[in-house]
Amino acid sequence: MADPEMIHNRRKLDACVKNAKLFRDIVAKSGSFEKYVNAFSPKASFANLMKLRKDLQRFGFLAGITSLHFLMDIGLPVLKPDRAVTRIFFRLGLIESEGITEAQLLKIVEVGHRFAAAAREPIRYIDAVFAAYGQVNSSGTVLQQGICLKINPRCNICGLKPYCRYSPVAA
Repeated sequence: MADPEMIHNRRKLDACVKNAKLFRDIVAKSGSFEKYVNAFSPKASFANLMKLRKDLQRFGFLAGITSLHFLMDIGLPVLKPDRAVTRIFFRLGLIESEGITEAQLLKIVEVGHRFAAAAREPIRYIDAVFAAYGQVNSSGTVLQQGICLKINPRCNICGLKPYCRYSPVAA
């Protein structure tokens, strides 16, 4: 706790220790973390993917959006419903609100799967496109700045404008 380069949140530190022990136990029982993941057959169905997600939530600080982000990062077919993606999907009328509930998270992932199927691209690619489109700082992408921003969106250059229900608040 005295090291200025380290996390100073006691709950997060305790979770790191708990998570390391849990990870060790999973590897001991399954042979490897990959075998544990594959035991759920997460690529076979959305239901299986969600069973794995629920089981992973035993880990501290791995719930909600973070669990979906983790699944995407380990190569599973899931879109990360962060604020940018949520905002864009809401403005396009693909989801009912920008609120983050469990039902809303799953709806966003489902819509992402539909985009991936229609585009015949991996869902991770769909996630990257929407994230870049909605982030303030899109460094490392073709866009220097996102378009569908929370504040001062760049509607004048947005190709999705005809489908968007965003309406700026009158000053």
